[in-house]
Amino acid sequence: MIRIKTALCAGLVCASLPSFGLTVFDFEDQALGSTSFLTSTKDGITMDVTQGGETFDVQDITSFGRPLTWKTHTLLPNTGGRTPMVANFSQSLSAVEIQSGDYFADDDLIYLEGYAGLDGTGGMVASTTFNWPASYGLPNYAGLTIYAPSGSSIRSIKFGGVGLGGNQNIYFDNIAVEAVPEPAALAALGIGAIALIRRRK
Repeated sequence: MIRIKTALCAGLVCASLPSFGLTVFDFEDQALGSTSFLTSTKDGITMDVTQGGETFDVQDITSFGRPLTWKTHTLLPNTGGRTPMVANFSQSLSAVEIQSGDYFADDDLIYLEGYAGLDGTGGMVASTTFNWPASYGLPNYAGLTIYAPSGSSIRSIKFGGVGLGGNQNIYFDNIAVEAVPEPAALAALGIGAIALIRRRK
């Protein structure tokens, strides 16, 4: 298992999206309100999000202050329990980042876990956590990043932020993913590299 350290960022100053992320799910294509399932497709990758059958929210928190990159739609898990959010992906991933934050209310333990199978199964291949202090609030945020070790990949993630009363109460946005190259793409890169070497000779 690989554990990647997380970093805090001042949202009004450090307003860039993840540098590696080829695809970013920002929830802007989702309807505001409560749901128990959401799906989004970007760049040919589909992400399905659930919380163990519980309802969760897509909210507009712009009036309360948020990082510039969060735009208008932000994910808030069901705050009545500890059930983690789960996101399944239609393609194997080599890296995942998610941005998160809260409004000063309490200390929170934020976590991100990557799994080899769908629905958080198949073994955990990467994880990271971050202790969010009550003194630190949005528009500042924490970016949690995990990378799949060599020879493995990520097909699903579990994430959440446990705080007051042991319940989920962290906002999430901008899930950035990097897909594992398809075999055909790798073959094309190999052919291109060979052609370049021959041309230089």
